[in-house]
Amino acid sequence: MPTIIRDLPYFEKETSVTVRGRDYPVLSHQIVLWVSVSHKGLDTLDASTPRFPAVLDTGFTHNFLIQPEQLKSWAGLMPEHLKQLGQFRAYGELVPLHAASVWLHPNASGERDQFSGAPPFRVELDLGIGICPSGMQRPPRLPLLGLRGLDRADLDVLMHHRRVTIRTPRRFWFF
Repeated sequence: MPTIIRDLPYFEKETSVTVRGRDYPVLSHQIVLWVSVSHKGLDTLDASTPRFPAVLDTGFTHNFLIQPEQLKSWAGLMPEHLKQLGQFRAYGELVPLHAASVWLHPNASGERDQFSGAPPFRVELDLGIGICPSGMQRPPRLPLLGLRGLDRADLDVLMHHRRVTIRTPRRFWFF
């Protein structure tokens, strides 16, 4: 699967995404990807695993950050059931890291909230995902996917005319 995300638009104005019947604001120029989170090491994602929006945040210097309530209600996972790997600092606070994989859901070309039907792509995160600690002063509204995770997965991220494409590296020059 060379192209995972194809011509995904982002917008100059605020929009919203709906998760479980509730609207969440998406600020102008925020790139929204649809993801799933699973236990680390799965080769395929169960079709019943929920998908939810995450912001591709080029300024976030780690893999992935999610609030514990979002992990429970959106991903169906309990933080305490994921092996703790360590911690890192986000927004000036220590954040625990847990073993998990993030899966990117391929979009329908040119669409943000519609899907191509192709299988999701696993981003295996060796350092795990960050789960915001209880009482974090300013947790992100939506989960954040940082460039570190995409870089470690050896993915190319291309941005042109308010469109984003994410693909595996081309193996031959003529493709």
